Amino acid sequence: MIPVASAAYVAPVLAGPGRAVVVSAVFSGAVVLDVKDGERSARTTVVLLDPRATAVPLGVRGTAPLPMVPVGAPGRVGDGGVDLAGTAFRLARTWSSSVPVIDPAADRLAELTGRARQSPLGLDHRRLANLDGALRDNDQKGVADGVRSLVGLGIGSTPAGDDVLAGLMVALHVRGRADLAASVSAAIDPTRTTAYSAALLVAAAAGHAALEALAVLRWLHRPTAADPAPEHADPLKINASGRSAQFSSHSGPHTMIMGSHPIDRLLAVGHTSGADLTAGLLLGLRVDRAQLDPAGTEAA
Repeated sequence: MIPVASAAYVAPVLAGPGRAVVVSAVFSGAVVLDVKDGERSARTTVVLLDPRATAVPLGVRGTAPLPMVPVGAPGRVGDGGVDLAGTAFRLARTWSSSVPVIDPAADRLAELTGRARQSPLGLDHRRLANLDGALRDNDQKGVADGVRSLVGLGIGSTPAGDDVLAGLMVALHVRGRADLAASVSAAIDPTRTTAYSAALLVAAAAGHAALEALAVLRWLHRPTAADPAPEHADPLKINASGRSAQFSSHSGPHTMIMGSHPIDRLLAVGHTSGADLTAGLLLGLRVDRAQLDPAGTEAA
């Protein structure tokens, strides 16, 4: 038996009733498992992660190497864990994958922007211009058209356009605009991209992100006297003992996310995934809140 940590987003799947799964994709650091729920054929995705893999919100990660399995291999999820290739992975802890609402500090947002510009994207940055303009103008049709133009754009398990859109939806949750994140999600056709990427987009639309992105958001936040003390405010904490005890994610399999600056860790994700995700974050973060919030505009 191998103890694992799970993102809060998928922890209910592991804790729920047992269901059959099938391996839908295998990468160097991840095994993607899909389950279909009864007659509705609703897809649920859980990803077994290598100890040093990106902590995606679909993730389940332990300290042991992943089993060698082919696409199509059967398994089971639920009843407290994942069973695959004769190995039992049992849920021992969780980490919060929820996106917080923050107040970005202007100097840190400028630093993130400058650092991001030095990292190559997986798509022509000019493709983001129309979407950027539509967001700034609160042009709903323009936003939908811009979203549709990015879905599935690029190569790899998570195309660059999808990474941008995931970052955008995360940033809209950061701004307290879950409604706009839902509008972006509504314009996404999941059949135009990979099943794995589509599942990550659903998670972003629901307000969940990888630990690497959450670390950047925490770093961006402008602290105030009302904020909790740092030891109680870390969004990268994981549940270490049932539903109560918590400790910082620098322990165990989460060591890899604590060793450098949060921006460096995010930009280093994948070939260009981290940079593309950051570009999406910036699209949402730099839009003035009054432009996003009609009620706020009226109040002003």
